[in-house]
Amino acid sequence: MGIKTNSYQENQINKYLNADIDKTIHLTIFNVTYAEYFRSSFLTLAEYINNLPGVEGFGGYDLTNTFFAELENDNAFLTKRKELTKGSFKEQYPHAVEIIKMDQGVYQLAKLQIVQGRSFQDSDFNPDQNTIPILIGEAYSQIIKLDQMITDSNTGIQYKVIGFIGNDSRWFNEQDYIGNKLVSLSDKFVAPFSSSENPILEKSNSLFYTLSNTEEQENISMLIENKAKELNLGIACKSIREELLLYKQNNREIMFSHLFICIFLGVMSLFGLITVSVSTVLARKREFGIRMVTGASKAYIRSLIIEENFIIIAISALLASLAILNMNYLAVKQAIQDGEMLNPMQDSSLETVLLSIIIIMGIIFLSSIIPVHKVNSLKPVEMIGGNDR
Repeated sequence: MGIKTNSYQENQINKYLNADIDKTIHLTIFNVTYAEYFRSSFLTLAEYINNLPGVEGFGGYDLTNTFFAELENDNAFLTKRKELTKGSFKEQYPHAVEIIKMDQGVYQLAKLQIVQGRSFQDSDFNPDQNTIPILIGEAYSQIIKLDQMITDSNTGIQYKVIGFIGNDSRWFNEQDYIGNKLVSLSDKFVAPFSSSENPILEKSNSLFYTLSNTEEQENISMLIENKAKELNLGIACKSIREELLLYKQNNREIMFSHLFICIFLGVMSLFGLITVSVSTVLARKREFGIRMVTGASKAYIRSLIIEENFIIIAISALLASLAILNMNYLAVKQAIQDGEMLNPMQDSSLETVLLSIIIIMGIIFLSSIIPVHKVNSLKPVEMIGGNDR
């Protein structure tokens, strides 16, 4: 499953983003605080990274909720929001809009499909503009118009709609960009940060920079880490590929621990089933003897034992599968209601089904060996009673 998640996320990044997983580096800061020294240190580090030879872009993003004065009472917009958020907790707050704020360095990683209007230009990332350009998901293209002005009810920042994002566009999930699926932008708003905002804390866990070539990664990472150390910042720099591999390794360890528990429980269940089957053979040996006297062969008796084991195991497997499917369904339903993203590891696969079938067949075979051997070893006199004299 870890391998599946690793390849799944890599394929998604390659398909929907401009991020080269070897050249795109995720920068993690460990000692994020509200203190003024952190803000000052962060700005100094950001300037240092942006001026480093071999670094083509640095920045972060923040996914948040906001309210736009012009849309809060727009019935068409609210109806559309309720339709898009149906089944989740967001349905209760249709006027709350999800907006992704991006620095220019991070926006370069996006592979946005603009279906109407235009994309961002370099000048759009000037934080001192009176009006901030904004891109809107295609889901709202029939409700919101190009060049329309919308105002953030909380901050008073004015935005001008410059384009609409196609339904196939995706972006990183803010909670866990490796473990969770990419976010669809069909119903999101995307805009640069403005000068009136203080986004350092919000974007500090979602920072990336891009290298011009991978040969310099170790050297550039060392320079950045040394500079961060001077500024009393604890950081780590890892490429997306490195974090994918680390995620895979961690999941593999979890998978092996779960596998050990499953094997242990399986072996114990197998011993229990064998014991019950042997006890059943001994308890029914007279029945089997009568069957053989009336024409049944030992091959028939053996097939009878195997069929009965198959029925018991099949029913148990079916009940267990239904229980697992129900728990997964409830987990996914709760995740949707809570507005969380879904981990690709929760997806079922053909490989999992085939492996389950193979395991079931193996258990049936193993659980039948000793009972069948017992049937073969029974003598007629043992099966119908009496003695040999």
